[in-house]
Amino acid sequence: MNRRPRRQTYPLETYLKKMLEGDIRSDQDVQRMAGQWTKNMKNELIFVVLTDDYIPPIILGEHIENSQLYIIEGLQRSSTLDEFRNGNYKISSDVKEFLVDYDRRVTDKNGKFVKDPQGEFVKETVQFDIRNKTYSDLPKELKKVFNEFQLECAIHEKCTTQRMCDLVERYNNNKPMNTAQAGFTYISRYARTIREITACDFFKDCGNYTENERIKGVYEKIVMESIMLINHFDKWTKQPKSIGKYLNTNSNDEEFASFMKLLQRLTPLLDEKEDIKSLFTSKNSFIWFALFDKFRKLNVADKKFEDFLHKFVSDLQLKEIDGISWAELEKERGTKDRGVITRKLNLLEQLLMDYLHVNKEEVLSETKENVSEDGTEIEKEVSIFDFVKENVKEDVTEEDIDDYYGMLDIYKVDKHSSLLEWKNEPSLIALIAYSFEKEIDLDNWIIDFFHRNNDYLEDQKENYIYMKKDLSEYLSKEREGMHLHH
Repeated sequence: MNRRPRRQTYPLETYLKKMLEGDIRSDQDVQRMAGQWTKNMKNELIFVVLTDDYIPPIILGEHIENSQLYIIEGLQRSSTLDEFRNGNYKISSDVKEFLVDYDRRVTDKNGKFVKDPQGEFVKETVQFDIRNKTYSDLPKELKKVFNEFQLECAIHEKCTTQRMCDLVERYNNNKPMNTAQAGFTYISRYARTIREITACDFFKDCGNYTENERIKGVYEKIVMESIMLINHFDKWTKQPKSIGKYLNTNSNDEEFASFMKLLQRLTPLLDEKEDIKSLFTSKNSFIWFALFDKFRKLNVADKKFEDFLHKFVSDLQLKEIDGISWAELEKERGTKDRGVITRKLNLLEQLLMDYLHVNKEEVLSETKENVSEDGTEIEKEVSIFDFVKENVKEDVTEEDIDDYYGMLDIYKVDKHSSLLEWKNEPSLIALIAYSFEKEIDLDNWIIDFFHRNNDYLEDQKENYIYMKKDLSEYLSKEREGMHLHH
């Protein structure tokens, strides 16, 4: 049975010392990285502390096995205060409020403290400009205010790892977490393993990644997408949250161990080779990892894969297979759509097999060509981006599509319904886009629609029109009911 958290107040200096010494840890399994805040947000927090204003409590979790404290909510505040106190952070010149009042003892011309007739020290209120100042620049009086600031904490006691993950999800169930970070909270079973993988040499030395991507949770997203593509492509979804949920239930330790070995084998091939390192971006890494996974099954020396990558960069990326090249595929929208992934990986496989003079059929592939057993062509997947652009919003962006998927995840519908199959996603996402454009709340209609339907029209354009008509009729009846009620 969960108990109310206990209250604990620390002087800020004590709290930061506990962080420094590891008594309070900032690396709970699914907690996002520090460094999410802008300078303006940091400046505002420091000003609040220096003026002894209010800060909401920091939420901590106490592990049931060893009483170790982890930051559940408040990591950005904690890391910002630590950065100012111990990391030489300088308050920027554009800070909104920059004059801080404080009291100091009055001194005479000899530097001695002045006392009043009752023997009390005489004090005066002065102002200090905090612009472009670090902690070390503060007068001793303001350093004391900072260090003695009473930081309130709420500690959830006797937490299992899963309980802590649930608390992180609960306290961060709001806008600040981006889609990659939010998705990571749904893979609590393997979160620690994924963090260990992202800390390996490959991500530090062998890819074309940025520090900002690390902070924003992109590294973890790359690992999740790679495990999904290599082992579960038949269940592919582009949403990090859905990937996290699926892998948390359906993956296993062996898949992650195998992926770690894959990275360890790739590292010496790419280290200090800038031309081929450039291929491993946040956009395409998961595809290259899947290709190398297929290469591993050929029992060919790894050096051959490195040679192929050099050749690819020099000219193979322009070579056409079945009338299209990698360079042309790179221009396509919807880079995480199943169809785009399939076309890219199939093309890379063929280029690799041709380079190695190996028959492609010798390689076990999870992404078969779009041809059925009798040799007839199977209808290609509809590009969700293009479908929405054509039918709803001409200036749609990839960020918009991510927002629509986020809404689809929120609706309280049967998550096992066939309406959520990937083949039906274009019309579903388009309808959500339509609701955004028309400012329509779909919450009630979509629940009702899922109750009444468990199948869809294969022609997604027809299915979109059908759903839009159904929505219109539902809203009309809803308005009529409200009218009759009044």
